[in-house]
Amino acid sequence: MVKSENTYKIMFTLTQIIFKICLKYKLYLVCALIFRIAIKERSPAGGDSFIYSNNGNRNTLLLLDSARYRGDIDALASNNMFRILHITQGWQSLLVGCLFESDESLHDIIFAKNGSQLYRKNIITIDFVTHVLGYLYKMIRVDAVVTVHFKYINDYHWVLSSEKMNIPHIMLYRECNLFSDSIYRYLLKKIEDQGKFIGSHIIVHNEISKKAFLDGNFSQKGRISVCGALRMDKLLENLKNNPCGLGNFSKKKKFILFYFPYNSTTFGYSKRAIANGSFWKYSKKLFKELHISIIQLAVEYPDIEFIIKPKREFLLEKDWEFFKKVLKDSNIDISKLSNYKIEPEMDVHNIIINSDVICGLQSSTTIESAIIGKKVILPLFFNFSDSDFYSDFPWKNHINLFDVATDSLQFKKMVIDGIKEPKILKNIMRKRRVLFKKVFGSLEPDALDKYSDAITRVIDSNKLLNSDNT
Repeated sequence: MVKSENTYKIMFTLTQIIFKICLKYKLYLVCALIFRIAIKERSPAGGDSFIYSNNGNRNTLLLLDSARYRGDIDALASNNMFRILHITQGWQSLLVGCLFESDESLHDIIFAKNGSQLYRKNIITIDFVTHVLGYLYKMIRVDAVVTVHFKYINDYHWVLSSEKMNIPHIMLYRECNLFSDSIYRYLLKKIEDQGKFIGSHIIVHNEISKKAFLDGNFSQKGRISVCGALRMDKLLENLKNNPCGLGNFSKKKKFILFYFPYNSTTFGYSKRAIANGSFWKYSKKLFKELHISIIQLAVEYPDIEFIIKPKREFLLEKDWEFFKKVLKDSNIDISKLSNYKIEPEMDVHNIIINSDVICGLQSSTTIESAIIGKKVILPLFFNFSDSDFYSDFPWKNHINLFDVATDSLQFKKMVIDGIKEPKILKNIMRKRRVLFKKVFGSLEPDALDKYSDAITRVIDSNKLLNSDNT
């Protein structure tokens, strides 16, 4: 592992040196060749290749920052209407990192004062990237450039230059849980910080996401489509074939916690809140009691598997150190618990289906677990529902669809009771389906069809417009 990491660092450093030389001497073709090497094609079977298939009559989509799409890349690749090419953000950052400092935000770059150093760097970068893409797009026919967000510096110049070259940029916005007032306001602030959308079309999961982009005056109504979530198609197809829900297909009973940090936005944490101390004072206590309770259950019930599922990026954040401290403070040697596991890489839907009881907070995984027919526990300890912060809790109006634990003792009982009796009442499942549709846009496995239609319309419209102008 150490050897491979050292090799990666050496290769990264050498490549960045090459990019700096290319910038200095305007070696556009060299940069284009490097990007061509970095861009891979995703096959319908899920594998990657540096040798591209013949695009034929298919539209070629170039997906930037491909590590952030999760299952969406595979879903798009399964449609033979498209040839899917993708590149990771690390390669893009090599070029942008040669010019911009790490503390220079995209907002600063977009709104840089005319004549300032940052403004000049931005102009130089746009010009350089446009020339590089000019060579790259001669090597690779690209019909649309795709991103997952509007906030990344490494995407900005690429999509801006592509649009200048009449290649449309389509954003597949992946955030769907805007049912908390604070998160909704946070998105509006981020939108305002970026000015106008640079691109041709935005595809979102649900109506509330569309409303946010319209409220933020980010894009026009006709340029935003609500198409649901690509990664839900397979799940919804399974549910159609199993209307009573998807059970645990493994013999071993399982509990899963979809990890949330103690400084979650649910508890009022933001830059401003941290500065003035106006976040919920019991957040660390809740976090600690929850995790120690799970460890104690793992000791008491060795036949039940207890899984902590964090997002991969959580492991790199500072608050992960607090989690490790809680494990240490439990006075239990975690390494000796064969039934206690931390699994950041596990597939979300597989782990939900093969679990009996789920615990989560504001994540949309709680809704995914609910639609599958699982017992879902919300750990609202220390009278959280009586606090001012509860008004921002996204599921506050649907609390009867879950099991709410108000302290650690009740939580433990709910876990074991849920393992013994996992069935959910039919009227609760009906209401869960209504909520799922609100969050993910549809109860039908039709997202891929909707995305494909929307993307194709944008590409065809762009081709028609360009043919009329020539």
